[in-house]
Amino acid sequence: MIKCCTEILLNILNYNLNRISDIRRLRAENAKLVQLVIDQALHIQMLRYIIRK
Repeated sequence: MIKCCTEILLNILNYNLNRISDIRRLRAENAKLVQLVIDQALHIQMLRYIIRK
């Protein structure tokens, strides 16, 4: 009985650790995407400035 409960708890912990890892990975990917969007916006602003001159 104790072994069964221990195994269940370990499975829950493992699942939670995997979810945390996924969340961290997604946050890192999101940060990269945000940086790309910012870079593109800056390029667009620069092109607009050049075209206006």
